[in-house]
Amino acid sequence: LRRVDKLVRYIFVRYIRSKRKTRPYKMNLARAAVSCKVFPRPSAGRTQASQTRSRCQALRARTVLCKSAISNEQTPKLSVDDSLTNTNRRGALTAAVTAGTALCGALAGPTIPQALAESTETTDVVTGPESTILHMVIRAPDVKAAAEFYKAAGMEVIRERPGNIFVGYGPEVPGERMVIELAQAKPDAKIGTALEYLLISTEEPEKLRAATLAAGGVPAKAGASGRAEAVQGPDGVKLVFTSEVNGVADPLLRLVLNVDSLEPTRLFMQGLGMKVFETRFDAKSLRNGIIMGYGRGPRTSASIEIVGPPRKGAVPVEIGDVYDRLAISSTDIDASVARVRKAIDLAEGAKVPAGRVVKDPFVIERLGTKIAEVVDPTGLVYALVDTDDFLRELA
Repeated sequence: LRRVDKLVRYIFVRYIRSKRKTRPYKMNLARAAVSCKVFPRPSAGRTQASQTRSRCQALRARTVLCKSAISNEQTPKLSVDDSLTNTNRRGALTAAVTAGTALCGALAGPTIPQALAESTETTDVVTGPESTILHMVIRAPDVKAAAEFYKAAGMEVIRERPGNIFVGYGPEVPGERMVIELAQAKPDAKIGTALEYLLISTEEPEKLRAATLAAGGVPAKAGASGRAEAVQGPDGVKLVFTSEVNGVADPLLRLVLNVDSLEPTRLFMQGLGMKVFETRFDAKSLRNGIIMGYGRGPRTSASIEIVGPPRKGAVPVEIGDVYDRLAISSTDIDASVARVRKAIDLAEGAKVPAGRVVKDPFVIERLGTKIAEVVDPTGLVYALVDTDDFLRELA
C-alpha cells in the first residue's frame, strides 16, 4: 500500500507538469494537494485486506465528491464500480489515480490571471521587517461576563485597560501566544459570519466544553461543513475544543476566518509578511482553506486559517460587530505598509479583489504607540503595531 501511495503521488506530479504551460494556477494548488494527506494511512492492528477496503471506500467517496465539484470544466471520466471494493492492488491504484486526477481539478477552483498565480515568487518568501501576531479584538455587550466565559475555558485575565480586558493562556509574548482583547460593543451588535471559530487545544475537551456551557455558553456547530462541536459564548464567538496537544506551544491554536476570495486574501496576508503553513480542502462543503502565520509552523506559533467560499451557492461574508480586528507587531511599520501596498498593486494589476490601506502610520497620543491600519479584500481589519512601542506598553 505504501508503494501504491508513492506511485500515485508520482502520477500527480507528472499530471501537474503536463499542465504547467496552460494552467499555472491550477498547478500551484494541485501541488498543494500532493502535500496534503489525500489518502488515509494504514492503522495498526488491522489486516492488509481491511486496510485496503477502507482506503478504497474513502477513494470512492472522494471520487464522487470531486466529480460533483468540477462544474465549469470537463471532468475526467471516473470509474466508480465494483472494482473499487476489490482488495487487488491494481484495482486500488486505478481508483486512486482517477480520484486523484479529479481532486486536482476540485482543489484548483476557477482560473485566475497568471500575475496572481505567480505572486508567490515575490511575496511568499518573507523579507523585510519581522512581524508576529499579538492579539485579536472581540467586542462584547458585557465585557466582564465575556471575561468570565473565557476564564471557564481555561484562560486568565492578563491585563486591563479602561473598558478593555485582555484574556489568554498566559502572559503576552509576541510570536508565541495569541491573546484576546475584549472591548465594549453596541447593545445591538451583530455577530456576522466573518469569524468562524477559535480552535483551542486541551487534554480534556469534554471537561472544558461542559465548563463553558455552565458559564453561559450554548451548543453550536462550527467549521466549513458544520461538523465540529462548538460552544458559542455570550459574545457570539464559537470555541472548538480539540485534543491535539502534541507539540502545541499555545492552547489557543488558531483563529479561523471566512473570506470572500481565498487567493486574493492569501496574497494580501503574504503582504503582511505571513507564510503559508498548510492548504486544506473540505470534501463535504467543497471549500478550500489556507493556514498562515509567522514562525516555523501552526503548532509552534499563533496562526490564522482563512476559508474560502464554496464552489456553488456562495454568499458575501458579513463582517458584523463582534470580531473587530487582528493586531500584528512589526519592527518597521513604514516598511510593512509598503509591503502591503505591493501586494495590493499586484492584485489590482491582476484585476482581482484587493485590500487597501485605511490609515497610514500614526502615533496614538494617549499610548505613545505607532500603528497603521489595513483592510483585506473581504473588509477585515488588521492593525500593524510597532514592536518596541508595544513592548514598552506592556512594561
